[in-house]
Amino acid sequence: MNCRSQTHTPTRFRDAKSSFNFSMMVSERRLSHNHPSGDTTPSKADIEMTRAVAKALDAVGVQVHDHVVIGRGRHSSFKSLGLL
Repeated sequence: MNCRSQTHTPTRFRDAKSSFNFSMMVSERRLSHNHPSGDTTPSKADIEMTRAVAKALDAVGVQVHDHVVIGRGRHSSFKSLGLL
């Protein structure tokens, strides 16, 4: 009998179970970041990055609910602006 296999098998099962539980708990995410300038208008780079992140998360079953840009007491919502 190989002791190494016996030692590692339960660990792999536990890791797989933890990953499964995590994926079942996370079904949506909200993103946010700040614009120190105070202008909360999403830049072209913000829009492209948000779409890339949303596409990657969608591939693993996680939806991006919104992305909020914050600056000097104001905010802009990608969802409200129709960007998501």
